Amino acid sequence: MSVAKEFVVEALQGLQAWAADPANAGAMGECKAMVDADGSEGKVESKMGILKRMVATRCAEKPDSRLAAFQEDIGPLWNALQEHREDPEVDKLYEQVKSIMS
Repeated sequence: MSVAKEFVVEALQGLQAWAADPANAGAMGECKAMVDADGSEGKVESKMGILKRMVATRCAEKPDSRLAAFQEDIGPLWNALQEHREDPEVDKLYEQVKSIMS
């Protein structure tokens, strides 16, 4: 499954907005704890876990979300994020989200 850069940008923007919302402080604490406890190289396991949580949360709010395509397998979204990391717009958003989650 091919995932466009624009979709990755939208997903990162949504994740950033969710993380910045004070109503999600408890969930953010859980995400930060997941990152802190992650011993995988590059904290890949927690990053994928956060993406999975984002997809589940968004699909619970809006079942017809385009993210629904990733409910069963987050891999294509993760791969697209890695593939588009070289793009300055994607990299900037990724780093902003990463700093919030740290």
